[in-house]
Amino acid sequence: MSASPPRPSCSGWTARRADVPASVVVFLVAVPLSLGIALASGAPIMAGLVAAVVGGVVAGLLGGSPLQVTGPAAGLTVVVAELVARFGWQTTCVITVGAGLLQIGFGFLRIGRFAAAIPPAVVHGMLAGIGISIALAQLHVVLGGRPEAGPGRTRPRCRGGSSRCTPLRSRSAS
Repeated sequence: MSASPPRPSCSGWTARRADVPASVVVFLVAVPLSLGIALASGAPIMAGLVAAVVGGVVAGLLGGSPLQVTGPAAGLTVVVAELVARFGWQTTCVITVGAGLLQIGFGFLRIGRFAAAIPPAVVHGMLAGIGISIALAQLHVVLGGRPEAGPGRTRPRCRGGSSRCTPLRSRSAS
């Protein structure tokens, strides 16, 4: 029986050289998904692009594990859409920064280990619930209905900043 050859260590330049193609693949997946999440949630499209780039750079610089998975999560579209619809875009940004600061604080306090107390069944149930709610929200389209406007485009736009708001005509109607 022969011993297998020793594995090369991935340190320094070798690790960085291997990270570049992986980063390109993640970028190619993350950008369209981030843009889609921004569009679906009613956030500005540029916010999706910034989120993809900043998220990738931060995860790349601060990543703590070679097996760490980062990137946009389509399941969060439901949460982001509700935040944007309820509180507006600016307040959603403040909430997001606050959540990030909480995560950093939890990291310094090493509170993350308590996440292991949450049973995997609870996490799977939450993700299944989000998937079901997204599917049910689109069921009318599958059955021949018309798609509804996104959360960011459901309110009528006002002319001239007046307090009295009348819906603008669509371009096809003029």
